[in-house]
Amino acid sequence: MGRAGCLSFYPTKNLGAYGDAGMIMTSDEKLATRLRTLRNHGQTGRYLSTERGWNSRLDELQAAILRVKLAIWRTGPPRAQAHAAATIRC
Repeated sequence: MGRAGCLSFYPTKNLGAYGDAGMIMTSDEKLATRLRTLRNHGQTGRYLSTERGWNSRLDELQAAILRVKLAIWRTGPPRAQAHAAATIRC
């Protein structure tokens, strides 16, 4: 496994938000701290930017949509299940 993994929640993906969205996962605490800083305009404290970053936070609406979709997706998208069953029959 690498230091980080990235997930895309682009609207056309199986688990998609209603707008651009994504997530980075890591077990490297130093990298996680740096990524949190960068996603918040490079701020390490209130009004204190130590490096140039960007505004890249998942808003509450996108998170709520993904949370509902994840509950449904865990059981498997019906269309994907149908395709899988058809493929196995062939």
